[in-house]
Amino acid sequence: MLPPKCALLGALLCLVNLDGAAAQQYTREDLYATMNLTREATTKEIKKMYQKWSRMLHPDITVWPKELAKQRLIKVTEAYEILADEDRKKDYDSSGRVDLGTDPNTEWKRSKLFDGTHDAFQFRDADTLKAAIDNKENWFILFWGKNYPECLDASAVWQKFATRMKGIVNVGTVQCDELMPSCRSFGMNTLPAIFSLKKGVKGHYRGRIEQQSLVEYAADNLLSHSNDHIIDYKPGYFGQTAPIIPALETAAPGSSLASGLQGMARPTKYTLSVPEAWELVTFEYTDCMDCRIELTLATETLQMYTRGDNIRVVRVDCEKKRNQDFCKIAPSNGKAWRVAHVTRSSFYAPGANGGAWTHIKTTPLKLSFLPTGKAQWSARDLTNFVFQHQDSAIIKLTPKSFYKTVLQERTAWAILFTTSKEGCENCGKYQADWEIMARITQGYISPKGTKLRVASIDCGEHEAFCSSLGFGGKLPALRMYRGGIEAKEQEPHKLNLMDPPSMLRECKREMEPLKLYDLDMESFDRLVNNKTGEATKPNNWFILYNAGSWCPPCNQIRQPWKDATRIVDEGPVGSKIKIGQVDCETQEALCRKHKIESYPTMQLHLQGKPKFIEYGGQRTGDAMARWVEDLIDNFVIDLTPKKLIEITSSRNQPALVSFSAGEWCPPCSLMKPMFKIIAAKIRPMNVGSINCDVHREACQQFGISGYPVMALYPNGPDNRRRHLIYKGDRGDVDVIIDWIKTHIKDTNLEIGPAE
Repeated sequence: MLPPKCALLGALLCLVNLDGAAAQQYTREDLYATMNLTREATTKEIKKMYQKWSRMLHPDITVWPKELAKQRLIKVTEAYEILADEDRKKDYDSSGRVDLGTDPNTEWKRSKLFDGTHDAFQFRDADTLKAAIDNKENWFILFWGKNYPECLDASAVWQKFATRMKGIVNVGTVQCDELMPSCRSFGMNTLPAIFSLKKGVKGHYRGRIEQQSLVEYAADNLLSHSNDHIIDYKPGYFGQTAPIIPALETAAPGSSLASGLQGMARPTKYTLSVPEAWELVTFEYTDCMDCRIELTLATETLQMYTRGDNIRVVRVDCEKKRNQDFCKIAPSNGKAWRVAHVTRSSFYAPGANGGAWTHIKTTPLKLSFLPTGKAQWSARDLTNFVFQHQDSAIIKLTPKSFYKTVLQERTAWAILFTTSKEGCENCGKYQADWEIMARITQGYISPKGTKLRVASIDCGEHEAFCSSLGFGGKLPALRMYRGGIEAKEQEPHKLNLMDPPSMLRECKREMEPLKLYDLDMESFDRLVNNKTGEATKPNNWFILYNAGSWCPPCNQIRQPWKDATRIVDEGPVGSKIKIGQVDCETQEALCRKHKIESYPTMQLHLQGKPKFIEYGGQRTGDAMARWVEDLIDNFVIDLTPKKLIEITSSRNQPALVSFSAGEWCPPCSLMKPMFKIIAAKIRPMNVGSINCDVHREACQQFGISGYPVMALYPNGPDNRRRHLIYKGDRGDVDVIIDWIKTHIKDTNLEIGPAE
């Protein structure tokens, strides 16, 4: 029977026993009791219970004492990480042995969930996410946090799902550690959480986080074109009488019919042949859920990117008796579905006195079947199949035309080096994506007047030429050649093979020159050290010290450095920092002056500070750019015990201090980006943060026992006795700033906007 004091909170809370009376009922290693589960609990029940604990112990809504909630969340998370892993759970059930310590490898993976190359768009600020909602775009978004164990598994599934859906559905991610207010606006209680946006309307996905379930949900709920263009076949649909052609005067201006009729003479015999096409016709002999999903995805893609106002996709259910005669033209050959491209032509004679055209005859249906060599075709196979029956928008280049046209002035070329020969597994895979890319870029001219052309070169036919450019055996390869005289002296930019819209965005960026400075001794002094003799504002600089082609790491960093330059330039701190690079082979004296001993070396020079900060993180464009953005305009002082006493004892200026802890403390991680924003908005007030894991004694001397704590110290010698603890909503910056203003209104400090 439960103790009376537990009646309100229920059995779940009672097992923890807030006053510790029942603490001896289980040991620390009794993981099932820790989570309030029996040993018969299934994986699904374990995950569900962990979600309940996460919500109940969340620092913003918990009714528990803060310190007790923090300790309980640590224990529950430790237990969950073992019981949710089948191998570790099996070992625990059989032997009782368990290591409850944090797995360093798992912790590292959580901190790097979406740092690598993948096809999911990362919403890095609240404005971008808000724009997606306001613009009524269709999105499927994963909200995650690095302190939630389930996010590790979800991220792997989500990256594969994003690749699967690229070019069809917008797939994104939001890291709630950095964008907590945005996450809260979606009303989620735990992470990971998945929401859809369809024309600005939010939908909460509550299914399993597995690729097929996600694909089916997206196909049924987010695709706007497919359901309107897939037709269920009925006998007589392909009647031999074609639609009546209207009079020439009523043909829609600009239509294919009008353009075909205009300029034609009026002889006495057949004068007009009108071709008709059904892009995809499926003959379905058994139920096939995967086939239906792939057809839906392909239809969405074709309707978005195929020329013309409409496409026609027809499903023929061959299990229905009424359709069996028609299905004889496409025997099953042991397949669940067969897919065909269907065409026919109708012939017309001119009507008298400009009247309606008279139908003469229609040819029988001509079927071209999708090869059935694969066990299961994909949406990409279907779109490739349709594009093979249409005129290509890709410009086919030869070595002669490459040198003659690619280096034209004011023209940029995106070129796919591929081969039609067997042995290149991925060459055919990206053909449909490249065809789409060619179609959506037709006629594009940049704001600076540069034209964009999309082309391909068959390295199977021109092997020697491709080898001379460095593409022998490395296919497919995608490069951007910037036109003009200066392009002859530049290396082409390496583009990533992605979904067509993403490739187009990258091409638009790379069409114009990079704002990347090549520095020598003179330009370093003039630009970086600001030794110009002019009263100009100094700049922040992020500089790469690199060596020649003999250095493999130097070669590997060249492209990521360009990527970082582009990301920083287009990001929120682009106007506050410049990116440079130094070739230490030609600028040996400059590198020796700055004591560069290894290559590559990346250093951040902050304005007004004598020392540089050396970068030692992951060498990807995104990682380097995010590191820079995090350090620019970061007005939070990294406090030591001595510095903590100094700023909290000031007679002239108040101080705001965050007492925080390490990665094991989810609320601390969530508050870190918020505290940076607050620091920028309340300048020149002293704002600092101290890590109580490292400086535990100093925090205890200030009376801090739980984390995180935000404390305001008014100016004056006795301010440590008069400090104020913030107990409101830690997710609302404006509320926190109003609280600060209220308690320092009697001082001479004036809080201004963020710079």
